[in-house]
Amino acid sequence: MKKTLFLLMILSGCFTILFSSVAEAASQREPKRDRGAECRVISKSSAMRIAASRTGSKVVSASLMRGSRPSYRVKVINNVGRIKYVTVNACR
Repeated sequence: MKKTLFLLMILSGCFTILFSSVAEAASQREPKRDRGAECRVISKSSAMRIAASRTGSKVVSASLMRGSRPSYRVKVINNVGRIKYVTVNACR
């Protein structure tokens, strides 16, 4: 009985040391950065150029959609006259 109790105390001490070092290492890591804070929004003309080159179509209009991930919604028209919407990431 005493041996079992002694082994349990040693194991609990080992787990305490292990988990405290893991928690300490986690607290020393760099804090997570907000993607919106480091995002530099590209210009509307850049987004229009990207959409035109990606689709090979003529750009009609573009608008910035703000949110957790900013993006441009670009309206393009192809050579047959069909209208499509292309989403372009607004972050650089």
